[in-house]
Amino acid sequence: MFSALRRIEWRYTKGGGMDTLQILRERDRFQLTQLSRVQWWRLEREGKAPKRIRLSANSVGWLRSEIESWITERIGQRGNQQSQALQLASAARTASNRRGRHE
Repeated sequence: MFSALRRIEWRYTKGGGMDTLQILRERDRFQLTQLSRVQWWRLEREGKAPKRIRLSANSVGWLRSEIESWITERIGQRGNQQSQALQLASAARTASNRRGRHE
């Protein structure tokens, strides 16, 4: 999937080694996140998604590493949300069962 992505790469030296920064353009960001431009813009504005990098007057991109980290965080939150929902449902059933016994 990622081999088809267009990207800009910069190689830079960090701590004596060579690392690569990959900047994704809008089309590539969409392929990874499946969120529209407007949805993504709203998340950026709210501070809930990685901010864009201005490449030129008419060009923006996002660091691939930041997008991938953001996706990983969403996956982690999914697990937390599911477990919280299960706990709430269990507590509601317990409370309902208790009310049923005392009536």
